[in-house]
Amino acid sequence: MDNFSEPTGCYQGHLGDLLVEAEQAVLKSLFSRLFGLHLVWVGYNALLPVLEFSLVQHKLVLGEHLSPDLKVSKLISHPETLSIQPDSVDVVILAHALEMSKEPHHVLREAHRILRPEGQLIITGFNPVSMLGVLHSCTSKQKLFMASRIIDWCQLLDLDLCKQEHFFYRPPLQHVRLMKKMEKLEAHMPKWLSGLGGGYCLNFVKRVVKLTPIRPNWRLLKKEVWVGDTVQNTSPHQKCAKKKP
Repeated sequence: MDNFSEPTGCYQGHLGDLLVEAEQAVLKSLFSRLFGLHLVWVGYNALLPVLEFSLVQHKLVLGEHLSPDLKVSKLISHPETLSIQPDSVDVVILAHALEMSKEPHHVLREAHRILRPEGQLIITGFNPVSMLGVLHSCTSKQKLFMASRIIDWCQLLDLDLCKQEHFFYRPPLQHVRLMKKMEKLEAHMPKWLSGLGGGYCLNFVKRVVKLTPIRPNWRLLKKEVWVGDTVQNTSPHQKCAKKKP
């Protein structure tokens, strides 16, 4: 099982504290419209305190070393092969789980498998073309993925994108005073620069196409009536007669 407890890359130091705070704020804004009975968390466990704002009743977290203060259930499993029944979970959160795993496609397919129809999938990750993403990739040796690439993968699994949000536009610095001053500038970031954020949060819904049976129109079916040695077609669209075999 991948270790999601140790802080790596940009999650270290004062920069890591600011990054966790910004990411938790984005997740908290989504929790107000996420409902259901079961929630599964796979990913970086330093973000777990935000789960107290979730309205979902039962929360299941993948990990071994969890804080006893968290009101969650522990799941010991591999993210690529979750020991959970299919179509049984209302909300699945992959907090940087794709970039932390060596097999991100398997992690995404497992999330899709356990998610019930119309269930919600939340994916967070670092933007590889941002300053924050470049620094994290160099220090943690993790492979980062563009948000557009994640969206393409999810579309192949019939996961519809509901919301896309970027966060953390400040440069990845450990200077406390300088980062505090830049916080005010970040609030006025224009929308057309939203794609330059250091991280992204994607919200998907699992769509399932239901097959509706079509009742046959018996009036249009061909009717045959035997008259002597011939059979006559009584269909209104065709009139013919043939000999009885």
